[in-house]
Amino acid sequence: MTDMIAVFGYGSLVNQATLPPGTPSIPGTLSGFRRAWRIAGKTPIGHTCGLTAEPADGSAIRGTLILYPRSELADLDEREWRYDRHDLDLAAFSPDGDAAAAPTTRIVYRVKREHERWGDEDHPVIQSYVDCVLRGYFERWGVLGVRHFVETTAGWQVPIRRDRAEPRYRRAVRITAEEEDLFDRILAEAGARWID
Repeated sequence: MTDMIAVFGYGSLVNQATLPPGTPSIPGTLSGFRRAWRIAGKTPIGHTCGLTAEPADGSAIRGTLILYPRSELADLDEREWRYDRHDLDLAAFSPDGDAAAAPTTRIVYRVKREHERWGDEDHPVIQSYVDCVLRGYFERWGVLGVRHFVETTAGWQVPIRRDRAEPRYRRAVRITAEEEDLFDRILAEAGARWID
């Protein structure tokens, strides 16, 4: 496995549909982190707010270790251009159940300082991105997974821009009417609000 690396996915990467076919992933929990809607600025789809992971004592987040060939690291860095790569302590990740062994090189992408700020009315979260993320959590951990994501993510004061009719997120996925209702209800319970 020396030619492989493991990237901890805590947002859209949890959704297997956003990964190249056949990409292995290991679900589990990362200790010492929380998620936050704390990366705002101009992107190819406009001024938006994205998700980052940040150190947080006493917190733990579910996600997946995604296994990539080490040769793809430069491509990953380009994809995550608003993020810096950070090494992860091997003991920080606990796989669900009897997961297969993962590479010892483990990283997480976290927001670059120049992009770090809370979203706002001019830099909203994009609903098609949230739907993609929540679908991934729902497929892996059911309703409890959706609730876990919402409860362990800071920044629900950042508005969510409705774009389900014409998704702007480039890796958008289709969700069912039942999933729409479930996701929106749990988000509303957390204080989320939507804008057009």
